[in-house]
Amino acid sequence: MVTTANTKQATGSPRSTGAEYAAGIDDVTKVRAFVSGKVTGYVRRLGGHDNDDYTEFSEGAYYLPAVPRTLDAFAGLVMTPEPLITDNPTAFDTFLDDLTTDGEPFQRVAFTTVEEVSATGRYCLLVDYPDVAGAADMTRLEAERSGLRPFVKGYGWEDILAVRSEVIGGVRRLTHIRLLERIEEPGATEWETDIIEHVRVLDLFKGRYRVRVFRETTEKARNTQAGAWEQVGPDRFPQMNGAAMTYIPAVVIGPNSLDPSVVSKPPLLELVNVSESHLNDSALRQWALKWCGCPTLVIAGLIDKGDEDPTPIRWGSRTAVVLGENGSAQLVTMSGEGVGALKESMEEKRRDMAAIGARILADESGAQIATETARIQRAGEHSVLAGIANSCADGLTQVLRWVAEWAKIGGAENIAVTLNTDFLPKGLQPGELAEWSAGLQSGTMPLAVFMEHMKSRGVIDPQMTEADWQAGIDETMIDRPSGGEDDGDGAGDEQIEEAA
Repeated sequence: MVTTANTKQATGSPRSTGAEYAAGIDDVTKVRAFVSGKVTGYVRRLGGHDNDDYTEFSEGAYYLPAVPRTLDAFAGLVMTPEPLITDNPTAFDTFLDDLTTDGEPFQRVAFTTVEEVSATGRYCLLVDYPDVAGAADMTRLEAERSGLRPFVKGYGWEDILAVRSEVIGGVRRLTHIRLLERIEEPGATEWETDIIEHVRVLDLFKGRYRVRVFRETTEKARNTQAGAWEQVGPDRFPQMNGAAMTYIPAVVIGPNSLDPSVVSKPPLLELVNVSESHLNDSALRQWALKWCGCPTLVIAGLIDKGDEDPTPIRWGSRTAVVLGENGSAQLVTMSGEGVGALKESMEEKRRDMAAIGARILADESGAQIATETARIQRAGEHSVLAGIANSCADGLTQVLRWVAEWAKIGGAENIAVTLNTDFLPKGLQPGELAEWSAGLQSGTMPLAVFMEHMKSRGVIDPQMTEADWQAGIDETMIDRPSGGEDDGDGAGDEQIEEAA
């Protein structure tokens, strides 16, 4: 029996969902279950099973955690090395350290974005500003002293209820989006807490960005009234630095684009489907092993002493079963032939999962794979993962630019985020450093070329500049004792290695 999320769709209310939501929620719910490992509900019931049988049958299934391990690997590959932010104004560092005002730095927001898009194929980032009178007239310093600053909020696939977009000025732009939020409020007693659903409705009203918030009534939260929604406060028209906003500062990130009208299937869905089949094979195998390993005793002609003194049935080297005339006893067992077929099926699906994306499960210990062969084998996966990385980088770039502009930080339009798309093993090969160092020392290789190569190998900090490099060498030369020059035996290479 497959369980799905309760969408609690209320027709004609702010909580109502779009057609793309209804079409994709089951797939996303399944992906969430296999990422979290809560997959018991995806074990199919066998014919003839009552509830107790099904509970025992499903709980015996073995779940191979290929999906969460693959997701961790994908997110780790994109986030290693850490994202590079170019043309970042110094005044923006404070925002990067806490991008959400909840203590979440930019690196963590970026990781969550990559992970969500890799798993479900959709994630929304919204830039907002506290609604305080007079905030637009404050200088940046006054706003920071008052604790007023733009911040970023993230919304998962299930929280993006409906999206509409239109082509405006030759560009497709977001014109309407409804986002679900869950707020904790005091319950009927001091020991209770109600989780109240809020829906944030963002749209363009007569060309201006408008924000409305709707909430469930308390009665609905306590299950005494259904379908009750009320607007919280008046319509709000946010301004950016005193000017009306003509766009919605939210970006919906997909695996391949930022087009809000495109809803892609979860990138991990194929892997999840194979994992589901593997899970059901394991349930069948464990159930078969139970009956193969637990024979049934069949007795005919057992002497019964009556209900007052029932005859216990025991067997073993020190006991005996007393039978009447023409009595018999035998053990009935199941053949284990089908168990082997189930095991082979599970191994086949395990290899399929490895081919789809869970390379960490592949058993390659028996063969050596050439580097170029490995590149070809993994080219398809890298293209998908690189598309996710580039899409997330574009979305994060737009978000950071909005935050910087709203915070009145100059140069916001030049900020750019770059995520890793080179997923092959890094590091220097034997002798590679010596060869490149020789070219640098002889003057046949520019320092900029040398540094870019070292950055691509993960040897030096991606944000290091030529001035930083030279400063490191100068500091090393000051600290070294005399006699450290290259005397032809390669000792001078130590200076470059230390700077790296």
